Amino acid sequence: TCTNAGAVHTVDLLTEPSDDPITPTLQFYVGSDVSRMRVHQDSTTGSSSGIIAVGGKEHDLQLWSVETRQSVFEAKNVRPDKLRLRVPIWITDFDFMGSTPEPRQIVTATGHHQVRIYDIKAQKRPVADFTVGEHPIMSLAVLPDSKSVII
Repeated sequence: TCTNAGAVHTVDLLTEPSDDPITPTLQFYVGSDVSRMRVHQDSTTGSSSGIIAVGGKEHDLQLWSVETRQSVFEAKNVRPDKLRLRVPIWITDFDFMGSTPEPRQIVTATGHHQVRIYDIKAQKRPVADFTVGEHPIMSLAVLPDSKSVII
């Protein structure tokens, strides 16, 4: 689980049921204003790579190693707009693209109706940035071909 305050907890849900609160087996912090977290899974084996991605309002995309509890990728915001104003950050959803054992590309949706693709091995800024419609994009899904996204 991950709270809005950025507290990541892992819990063993296969323990015997009881009235006592579940005790986290691991806890670390990834920064505040988190509204979305996903675990990267290798689609060829179905197992977790131990990498989580987080993002939110004014919390740009980050990837964290659960094992080391360290950030392994921190996205940089897009460059200022034509008026040289900072572009606000509002990550509402994201998904991993491809079937690699380690994450390489991630597509994000924003509350400012943008879809961005990050290649974390190439650079920290998006390699593609699209404006879609006029309303916030609250969710997305990458199709199995990893070339198309449903928004």
